[in-house]
Amino acid sequence: MGVTKKATTVAKMATKKRGRPVGSKNKPKTEDRDLVDKLQEALAIEMRTNQAMQKLFDEMKSKVTLDKDVSLWTRFKFLVTGRL
Repeated sequence: MGVTKKATTVAKMATKKRGRPVGSKNKPKTEDRDLVDKLQEALAIEMRTNQAMQKLFDEMKSKVTLDKDVSLWTRFKFLVTGRL
């Protein structure tokens, strides 16, 4: 016959309860509000950066000349002088 465990050992090996550990509590709702504030601030910064980049892009685009818009004489002058 096999050896059986003593009654005290069996009592110690009782199944553990499931769920939250004893003493833990729900997190306060203020952390959610802080996260919302941080996300809103990050979005505002990103939008300002995007607007500045768009202004820079529009400025650069206005200075660019396309090949099809340049006449033959202007191209020749550019080859000689290096200016449009």
